Amino acid sequence: MVKKVKLPAEAISFIRRQLASGDTLASYLLELPLENGTVQVYLPDAVDHSQLSLQFGGLSKFNLGEDLRMPVIAFISQFLGNVSKHVAVFEGGCYRPSEKPQQIATLNHFINYPSRHQIWTDVSGKPQSAVSIYFLTVGNAPAHEIQELIGHARHYPSVGVLTSLPDDKTKIQVGQQVTNDYLLQLAARAEYILVGGYDDEATLIWSGIRQTE
Repeated sequence: MVKKVKLPAEAISFIRRQLASGDTLASYLLELPLENGTVQVYLPDAVDHSQLSLQFGGLSKFNLGEDLRMPVIAFISQFLGNVSKHVAVFEGGCYRPSEKPQQIATLNHFINYPSRHQIWTDVSGKPQSAVSIYFLTVGNAPAHEIQELIGHARHYPSVGVLTSLPDDKTKIQVGQQVTNDYLLQLAARAEYILVGGYDDEATLIWSGIRQTE
C-alpha cells in the first residue's frame, strides 16, 4: 500500500537544489515563492520518511516496482482533467541542433533554444548552445501517455510542472520552438512542481496551495 506524506520544510530546500541543476524552465520555477507552498510525496506504508534521505533514497528495497509512479500518474491525470489549457511539462534534456534524437519524433514535445547549460565549442572555436527538449501532455491524456512522458523525461534531476497555457495560446504544436518568455509564463502559472527525490525513486510534489493536515 502507498500513503501520501506531507514533508517538512527542508524538502523545499531540496527542491531548490534540484531546480538549480535543471534547465531554463527549472530556473524560472526557482524564482517562485516556494517557501509559501508545501511538499508531499507518495511512499510505501511501511516507510518512515524521517529515516530516509531525500538525496540518497533507499525505497528500492521495498520492491514496489511501478507502484510509486502510479499514484503520481493518477495525480497528473486528475489535474489535466477536461481542462484544455492544463498541461504537464517535463524537462527532457538537450541535444546539438544538428543531432536531433530520432526517438522524440513521435512524442509530444516542444523545444527551446538556446539551452541554459549545454554549451560547447565547434571546430571553428565558436561557442555553440544546445537545444532543450520539453515533453508535454494535455487534458484527457490516457495513463500510458503520461507514463511515457515521465519515462522519457530527464532524470537527476527530474523536473516537471503542472501548469496552464498562457491566455493567448490554445495549444503547443509538436516540435514547436518556444521562447524563454513562453517558459517564464508556464512557470508563473505553475500549480504544482514535480521533482525526483530519494535518488529518483519517488516524486516530490510541491503545491502553491497550503495543504491542511
